[in-house]
Amino acid sequence: MSAASEWLESLGATRDVVAYAETIEGDASAFWSACPRGDWLLAIAIRARGDDDARRAAILRVGAAIAELGLDYLPDDDTHARAVLASAALAAQGGTPPSRDDVDALERDADDAPDAAVSFARRAIVVAARATYGEVADFEDLALVPALVSQAAAYDAGDCAMISAASFVLRKSAELVRHELPRPE
Repeated sequence: MSAASEWLESLGATRDVVAYAETIEGDASAFWSACPRGDWLLAIAIRARGDDDARRAAILRVGAAIAELGLDYLPDDDTHARAVLASAALAAQGGTPPSRDDVDALERDADDAPDAAVSFARRAIVVAARATYGEVADFEDLALVPALVSQAAAYDAGDCAMISAASFVLRKSAELVRHELPRPE
């Protein structure tokens, strides 16, 4: 077992993340630098956050930034989703979270979306917004945002480019996580 996989196991990482770490030569820093999946990195950061308010705020900012990648898959006139995301981004910086009524309405909009890409992009915003409420379960769900946006990308791309589009979003979200959050100890 590598030092990286031992570190990940100590944080309660899932088996697929630990298995990937076994393919990386080096320690936890090497894994953090090489990991191509923002959902994995964000989940690790969430599990290792402790009670540090500054780190929690940084994780919320990253979640909102990753959800913002999903804006490309929304209709230009989807002002409701954009407003909820803007409120979530401000809440991550200490502002007031979006109203629960607005978030619940956006979730209904996701259910009624004209296509899967729009639905997944809206769901990513819903999850990022709910994470700002300070409830543990909602905060831990934030690790779903990269996967939701990658699903939006996959459905938007269609059959030929589905895997490439989803992989691009996961890699881009990993870059966002690494840019905003140092590797947890």
